[in-house]
Amino acid sequence: GTEDVAAVPPSTVVRNRLTRALGTTILALVVSIAWVVVDTLAQLATTEKMMPISGWSMVALGLLLPLLHKVAVSLISAAPRAPGTPAAASAYPSIIVGGLAFVLAALLLFYLDFLAHAAFGVSFTVGIWAVVTALVGSVVVGRAFALLNLSSLQQSYSQKLVRTFLGATAADRVHPTGTDVPVPVDIPSAGDDVAFSAYHPEQNGGPLHLVNVCVNDTVDRVSGRQLQKDKGLPMCVGPAGLSVGLRYHARWDTSEPPPTGNAVPIIPLAIDPDPNRFHLLARKDDEPVVVEQLKLGQWMAISGASFTTGAGRNTKLSQSLLLGLLNVRLGYWWNSGIDADQRPGRYPPNLWRWLKGVPARLFRVQASLLNEWRAYFAGPAARLWYLSDGGHFDNTGLYELIRRRLPFIIAVDGAHDDRYEFEDLAILTRQVRLDFRAELAWIDPTAARATGVHGWPPLDGTPPLPPVPGWIRQFFNPGAIGALSDLKRESTHCAALARVTYADDADKVTWLLLLKANLAPAMPTDVRNYATTHPAFPNQSTLNQFFDDDQWESYRNLGQAAGRTVFQ
Repeated sequence: GTEDVAAVPPSTVVRNRLTRALGTTILALVVSIAWVVVDTLAQLATTEKMMPISGWSMVALGLLLPLLHKVAVSLISAAPRAPGTPAAASAYPSIIVGGLAFVLAALLLFYLDFLAHAAFGVSFTVGIWAVVTALVGSVVVGRAFALLNLSSLQQSYSQKLVRTFLGATAADRVHPTGTDVPVPVDIPSAGDDVAFSAYHPEQNGGPLHLVNVCVNDTVDRVSGRQLQKDKGLPMCVGPAGLSVGLRYHARWDTSEPPPTGNAVPIIPLAIDPDPNRFHLLARKDDEPVVVEQLKLGQWMAISGASFTTGAGRNTKLSQSLLLGLLNVRLGYWWNSGIDADQRPGRYPPNLWRWLKGVPARLFRVQASLLNEWRAYFAGPAARLWYLSDGGHFDNTGLYELIRRRLPFIIAVDGAHDDRYEFEDLAILTRQVRLDFRAELAWIDPTAARATGVHGWPPLDGTPPLPPVPGWIRQFFNPGAIGALSDLKRESTHCAALARVTYADDADKVTWLLLLKANLAPAMPTDVRNYATTHPAFPNQSTLNQFFDDDQWESYRNLGQAAGRTVFQ
């Protein structure tokens, strides 16, 4: 959804607009019929006989919401079907989620209509005052855009990550000044987080930290139809700048002192000599581009926001509606600082589209929430981008590293993959082939070892394949590397090696070492016992974010054992 409008044939645009008009008409008819049914039932519910029943049922639904919250999370995060289970069985949770979501939405609409009829039932004056009060309150709330992100679970999630990884070792907590006592780690502190513009571990010998997130993009901008496959674009932020999609990049503007507010200037990098060519991160009037500045903890929380209404390629209407109604929202509405018609190659909307957009501009918070509920995300071409877990585009974290063609990459696959199907790796393989013309070739040393050859030769291959460079050999033990297809729970190896080659540069090779959690490393008795008594280990559901002592120690020790096995 990021190509230039001018490249679309006029006949296609006309056909799409007619299709959208027909679809809008049909939708309006269906909504009108549904509203007549709901309004009739709500009016009947305000009769003297039905009023007590309706009122108590509304109270009962409110009391049941915490239980519905847990049920929804359990259904949506249901484990994949086990081998041998009929395919139809895997559809049951989705059907239940859809039914629960639409029933809950219908009940919400019914009770709102019921309250409106009840207010007008008391007197016309009371009804008018209720409508005016609700309208004024809605306008006020609609302009308080900060409420959109503050009302979600993203803020709480961010604070937990900040306290765990930053606040626990903050100097102000451990060694407070004067006579102040240390602040407990379970209490938020303003000094815990770090402005992302001030976060530069690479300047002190640390890593160049890249944070991957997903820009949810579920709507084709030309036709307006819902996309069925790829519903998100990659976004990567780092100390030098940010990237969106395949071609759009910008660097942080460091010519001025570090910003202190909630905005930071960027300098877009040109992708075409034509200044009118579309660019996500540029303005056609050449005015400075200022984007929303987030702190390190906020970017971390967005990068881990896997359970939310917008889930990239996994976005579904029923799931988004249910999670939205129950406010299970971990994503973040990020202000890109550029309106849709301010980008190069974009034109102001026509009168009809401008009129349709008036309610959304007036009630911006409510419109954004409704977009979440109906899984409608306009993507990065709009001003507000809905960001979520980077795994909603690439769950391996390798996409941005292969983009940069690093010579040696060490990856740890921590996905919930109890059947060792490597679905995330398969998705990555297709992505980098299409986007970067890169091919992953996994080395299988099995045949060579069967002939009695050991050490590095089974991993080197035969010419013209390049051998493993000497500077890489010093890092890990060749005997710990096996074939990717052999990496199972009871495998004898816990790592595999791949060559990444590029079609446009035959001399460039990236070596990829993949570590996968299994029972291959030599483990102490307690970890082996835990694995025996917990068949899902080491692929227990990532939904469980609260490990007990035995579970935590087993995973920690397994990781340590794997590291000692693979690395020199």
